[in-house]
Amino acid sequence: MHLPKRSCVVFVTLAGACATAHYEPVAADPEPAGQFAQNQPPPSELAPPRAAAQTAPAKAPRPPRLFADMTLAGGSYEHDTRSDGGTLSGDTDGGFARLRAEFIFDQGIGGGFAFEGSSSDDDLFGDNGGIDIQGRTGDAFLFFVAQPSTDESFRMPMRIGPYFHTTTLDDDLTSLKTNWNAVGLRLEIEPEVWLVRRDRFSFGLYGGASGGVHATSVALKGGGGKTTFDGDGATLGAEAGVQALWGRHVSTRFGYLYRVGREDESESKNGLRVSGATTSFSGLMLSVGVRF
Repeated sequence: MHLPKRSCVVFVTLAGACATAHYEPVAADPEPAGQFAQNQPPPSELAPPRAAAQTAPAKAPRPPRLFADMTLAGGSYEHDTRSDGGTLSGDTDGGFARLRAEFIFDQGIGGGFAFEGSSSDDDLFGDNGGIDIQGRTGDAFLFFVAQPSTDESFRMPMRIGPYFHTTTLDDDLTSLKTNWNAVGLRLEIEPEVWLVRRDRFSFGLYGGASGGVHATSVALKGGGGKTTFDGDGATLGAEAGVQALWGRHVSTRFGYLYRVGREDESESKNGLRVSGATTSFSGLMLSVGVRF
């Protein structure tokens, strides 16, 4: 095919321009990347590194809620009958035991129980003619408890509730027995303070005081018969000493313990009445308990 001369010149010129042309890469618009960076949260809002999370302070241990202990004591048991010239009065060696438990809710209130008793040897009135008489007491205390303080170094439970109290004089030779059976209301406080607190061992002091009033039914048994009388009385208690806590859960106490019960003279029935009497125990005590 034959092309005109002018057309050939134009074709050759275009072909040369295409052969020598080259393309420059166009730089990407930096604005989207900038916008993406601006939408990221600042470094302070990012999740903390694993190492920082591990160094957070440990949560404080929960205060104990359940308390239980058993107490044994040895000392002197005394019975004093008033207005009898000392015939039915005396003292001898004696023992004491107590079992107690209580639970306190997160609100600082709860409840519990305490069973305790004391007993003498069988020569309670041995200095008055060798009469073979033994004395003993028993006590059941069902209480509501409140703990106003939440400080780990100081605790002062306050207990109030009904109690049942018995005092017995038992003559093994004549089978004569006198029982004072009472029901009343008692208030008790028991502060404790920790002077040294460690995870494995703590040391401190404790004390306790209680008082109650009650109505009494007195029973005289012997000779196949029984006579009852009405009366009233009161109880008092105190204790104090040192305490230790082992591993936050096992507690021990050593101290002095005192209990006294007073019965007033009974009403008269058929020309008879029961003289007033005071029974007490005092001695050294050892207590072992747990708290969780």
